[in-house]
Amino acid sequence: MIRDAQRGLLESIPEDLLYGDAPVEVATWEVTRGFVAHDIPAGLRQRVRMHLVLQMLRTSREEGISKMLALLPSNWGRWANRCNLDMKAAGRNMNMGGIDYQAVWIDFSTQLH
Repeated sequence: MIRDAQRGLLESIPEDLLYGDAPVEVATWEVTRGFVAHDIPAGLRQRVRMHLVLQMLRTSREEGISKMLALLPSNWGRWANRCNLDMKAAGRNMNMGGIDYQAVWIDFSTQLH
């Protein structure tokens, strides 16, 4: 989806969402639905995030994924440390549909063993 957006194939996501070109490496996967639904009660959100992160880690080990590229709400930095994820911005902040989003790198290379 991110690569399609860069190619101008998606009207809802800006073409300049990344600082560079979208990756095509086998060991890099895209996570474009990495968010917690708004109707999840606040008290459960951290548990849901941890479940998602654990599944991402499990999948990265099983599939040999060294990094993932995600399109997340721009507040990802607040919970990245709580989830023990090595994350950094991959693009600019963008407002889409009234919500701020940002593309982010998630590095799993140190956790593949």
